[in-house]
Amino acid sequence: MHLLLAAGCAALDGWQNNQMAGALFITERTVAAHVEHVMAKLDTATRTRTAVRAPRQGLYVPRALSRLGSAAAA
Repeated sequence: MHLLLAAGCAALDGWQNNQMAGALFITERTVAAHVEHVMAKLDTATRTRTAVRAPRQGLYVPRALSRLGSAAAA
């Protein structure tokens, strides 16, 4: 499975659809479709379950963890 696109990652970081739409210059409807596709691919019913499952499957590294990794490498 491919890494998640920007909308999927932002959803996992806790962004709301309107925030993602503004940041990515797309409509909220498009964001909702991306989020639904991510949830369908991961077979999850909620964003919370998606946020838990994606890192476990190696599809996403939460920002807090990626910052820790870069600090450890320094």
